[in-house]
Amino acid sequence: MAPPRPRASHHRPTQPAERTRACTDLGLLALTLIATWSVRTGRHLRAVSVDDLSPDELIEFWADDQLEPPYAAPSPRRLW
Repeated sequence: MAPPRPRASHHRPTQPAERTRACTDLGLLALTLIATWSVRTGRHLRAVSVDDLSPDELIEFWADDQLEPPYAAPSPRRLW
């Protein structure tokens, strides 16, 4: 019989190798999302660390009112 598998943990990795892998995975995910959004919208971020970008720069990059129509509340119906 095989030994029991360790249970998955939802906590942050504690071992240095695990932390490095988590940081690498997160960095790759961020790079993929930013590259995809840049191609889709034609917008680009300054060539600095994401930590050095201002909140306004991040909002300008990620917000795009052309992709989704604004929500419009339905007009009230007349009952008579």
